Amino acid sequence: METIFSIIVGLFFAASIYLMLSPQLVRILLGVSIFGNAVNLMIFTAGRLTEAVPPVLSAAGDHAPQPPVTPTSPAPDAIADQAAAAGDAAVHAAHTAGDAAGAVASAISQSNADMLATANPLPQALILTAIVISFSIFAFLLVLTFRAYQSLDTDSVDSMRLAEPTPRVPPLGY
Repeated sequence: METIFSIIVGLFFAASIYLMLSPQLVRILLGVSIFGNAVNLMIFTAGRLTEAVPPVLSAAGDHAPQPPVTPTSPAPDAIADQAAAAGDAAVHAAHTAGDAAGAVASAISQSNADMLATANPLPQALILTAIVISFSIFAFLLVLTFRAYQSLDTDSVDSMRLAEPTPRVPPLGY
C-alpha cells in the first residue's frame, strides 16, 4: 500500500513542478496547491499506513471501542481496580513460577506489538495543521493573483516583467 502512495506522491510532485514552471500565474497557483497536497500525502505515507486502527488503545489493550459508561456497567474505577488486580495476579504468578524476567519481557513484547498495530497520531496532527496553513496560503495567493491581473490585465509572468520600469545603472565612478 505504501508503494502505491509513494508513486502517487511522485506523480503529484512531478505535476506540481511542471505547473510551477509555467509562465501563467493561475498554473503556478495550482502547482503550489498540488505541491502542498503532495507534501501532506508524503507525511501521511511516512506515518505508517494501517487499516481501520484507532490511534489509541482501549483499557483492555485491544483495538475494540470502549463501551459507554452506563448505570448498568461497572464504574471506571471498578474497571481500573479489576485491571490492577489482574496485573498484580499476573506479577505474583510470574514470581511464584520463578520466571519474573520472562513474564516482564512477554508483557513488554505484547505492549510493543499493540503499539506497532496502532496508527501514529503525529503525522495526522501535522497534516491537519498543514491543510489549514496551505488553504490560507492558497487564498492569499489567489487574491494576489487576482489583484495583479486587475492592475496589469494579464496573467503572464513575462508580460508582467515588461510592466516594470527599466533599471537605472548607478554611477560607476566617484
